[in-house]
Amino acid sequence: MAKQKAEEKLVSVEFVKPWGRYSKGDIAGFDAKKAGKLIASKAAVEPGKAKAEEAKAAE
Repeated sequence: MAKQKAEEKLVSVEFVKPWGRYSKGDIAGFDAKKAGKLIASKAAVEPGKAKAEEAKAAE
C-alpha cells in the first residue's frame, strides 16, 4: 500500500490567495484531484502563472 502511494505524482500549485496554512506566493504539491479543485476555486494556479495573470490585470 505504501509503495502505491509513493508512485502517485504530485502536482505543484502556486497560491494566489491565502488558503489554510498557505499564503499568497507559496508553492506546494498535491494529488491531481486536490490540485484541480484548488485551481478551479481560484485559490491557486500552475506555478509561474500568477505573475503572468497579475501582469495582464495591470494592463
